Amino acid sequence: MPRPFSFYLNLKYLFVITLFCQIVSAQPGNLWEHYYEGPREDYGSLRDVFKTEDGFALTGTTGNFNGELDPFSLFWLILTNENGNVLNQFIYRPQEWRIGVSYSVIQCDDSGFLMGGIQNSGSDRFTVIRTNDDGDLMWNMVMGDITRCYAVIELKDGNYVGCGRNFENGTYNCYAVKFDDDGDVIWEESYNGYRFWATKEIDNGHIFAGHRRGGALIVRTDENGESVWERTYGRATLRDLISCRDGGFAATGGGNRHYLLRINDNGDRLWERFYNVGGEANGLAEMSDGGFIIAGSNRGAELIGTDEEGNMAWHRNDNGGDRNRRYYSIVAGEDGFAWAAGYSRNSGYLVKILPMRSAPVITDFTPESQNLSLLLGDSQLFSVSAVDWQEDSLSYLWTLNGISISSDTSTAITFDELGIDTVQCTVSDSALGDSTRWIVHVVELYIDSHSPQTLTLPIRRNNSINFTITTRAIEDDPVEYQWLLNDEQIAENDSVSIRFERGREHSVTAIASQGVLADSVTWQVLVNDLIVDYMPEQLELSVEVDTTFEFEVFPFDPEDDSLNFLWTLDGDSISDNSWVLVNFDSIGQYNVTAYVSDTTEADSLTWEVNVTPNSVYSNEPKHPDTPTLYPPVPNPFNSRTKIRFFLPAAGHIRLNLFDINGRLVKALFDSYSTAGEYVVDIKGNNLTTGVYFIQFNTGGTNLFTKALLIK
Repeated sequence: MPRPFSFYLNLKYLFVITLFCQIVSAQPGNLWEHYYEGPREDYGSLRDVFKTEDGFALTGTTGNFNGELDPFSLFWLILTNENGNVLNQFIYRPQEWRIGVSYSVIQCDDSGFLMGGIQNSGSDRFTVIRTNDDGDLMWNMVMGDITRCYAVIELKDGNYVGCGRNFENGTYNCYAVKFDDDGDVIWEESYNGYRFWATKEIDNGHIFAGHRRGGALIVRTDENGESVWERTYGRATLRDLISCRDGGFAATGGGNRHYLLRINDNGDRLWERFYNVGGEANGLAEMSDGGFIIAGSNRGAELIGTDEEGNMAWHRNDNGGDRNRRYYSIVAGEDGFAWAAGYSRNSGYLVKILPMRSAPVITDFTPESQNLSLLLGDSQLFSVSAVDWQEDSLSYLWTLNGISISSDTSTAITFDELGIDTVQCTVSDSALGDSTRWIVHVVELYIDSHSPQTLTLPIRRNNSINFTITTRAIEDDPVEYQWLLNDEQIAENDSVSIRFERGREHSVTAIASQGVLADSVTWQVLVNDLIVDYMPEQLELSVEVDTTFEFEVFPFDPEDDSLNFLWTLDGDSISDNSWVLVNFDSIGQYNVTAYVSDTTEADSLTWEVNVTPNSVYSNEPKHPDTPTLYPPVPNPFNSRTKIRFFLPAAGHIRLNLFDINGRLVKALFDSYSTAGEYVVDIKGNNLTTGVYFIQFNTGGTNLFTKALLIK
């Protein structure tokens, strides 16, 4: 079975520590590589890679190749699965084009893809193509003569920004344009410089990276494209720009050597690094450990790995058998891998990179439970499966209470003494290893199985649950049973049915005994009223006069069409929604009450609000001094829940949803944000019943909370 989610979290940090302690100079390896030819098996080159939820979107150019580009090269879009296998590919060339090259691709939030590049029917022209999910061309936007597009991004407001260069008054300039989802221009601006290669959205504006005569260039603008500040740095061209986890930005490029620049949000240089590798860098990604990986070219493909301060950890020329290979773009995942796209052997090229050497990983093991009970004299088979990304030979070491017993992938053990034994298996590639262990309780009686198997059970009020246990014992004497509901005895059989009529948390305990021997199991049953959760969490509030407060209640099934809501303020009706905004404009005591009803029952909740004349006194909780992730509300949830988190200072926030096996289900939030409190909805429509984990990451803070979906 897959390892528990917490195991992979611990392994992640152990993995990082092991790398830096033992193999700082270890070289990375490629896990797989794919070559892509055009739909007609043409020449191809990939310029950008975008990580989608289930795979990749790749873009570049393709055309006939007989020693030189055919005058009819095309925009090229490839969609692959997570293993790089082609799902579909498309080419685009309106009739008037002679040459088309796509430099940038994104997946749009609503649907489809956006590509930016150039077409040439006599002169270069800034071109953007919009497609639907099926790859059909929806529209293309073409700007004036002698313009180029090198990057496109989607903004939070649903519009887009593209950047590159134009030609005005006899000179090349940096150029940017904002446009809507119909391809209509909102604004366009030129800036002092030669060209922009990359852009990111920030609060109230944009950041652009490129170059002008004399050095690397960063320009910050407001939302309307007006320049706020401009900075020049080392003598280099900036070709890629990324937002960093702990705030600020990193950019890469070069000229005659690779270059990495780190700045804060105000454009102040934190540090810069030049690497004695010829050529220039084209792509940049931040790794999960805070370091960076740079992809570029110098008489072939180059990769550089750094620590979080930009110090080189490793460098590799990745030509293989092709000295003409180039990397143009790179992305990284939270799982520690990176993917680089470019050109090799006249084809588009995508490679999956393991940026540093890793330990082998135990992926499956038997038995499933690692804390188990067995009877005296029982035999049990233990086995493991492991993978090693470097495909090294693996050795296995099994120990029982610290004593070596086997070197196979599995071992059978007979337990002939009462007590607690520890069984451990260590898998090693001779340098690094992974291990797992079982705690075995050797007893004379134990509960072998129980139903329900889940020990935490959320249900609606007035529902019943059937509880059952089975036991194993050495002796043939009868086993006695005892059932407790909230510490009160209710039955003496091996099963019981309980109807829960009160909305509260109940404990149900089953005890099996045989003389002095006994074992037990306990369930926690969460019985929900019609209102299962609410905000604010405090039912007694103290607020200042002229304060507006939001109140909200969460029924068990908010999609139930029979639900009715009623809000009152001191008995007067004020709303019939699930939420209400109340402005307290006078000093005094107020009661805010929510009534919820369906066809069979009703429920209500009241907040007592004390409105004070000033801020001298307040029972409201103060904002924390550190990044904080609050529990989901409601939890458990049926169709949707809300996640609140607080950021005491501006920074980059990532909020991810994982399933019980540690697989990433959805990226909920990924943005640089100002200080404040944020609320994100999680909808359960496309999720299956079960336990989910929410990861909140900002700077050096990594927090988790758990949510339970019940359908």
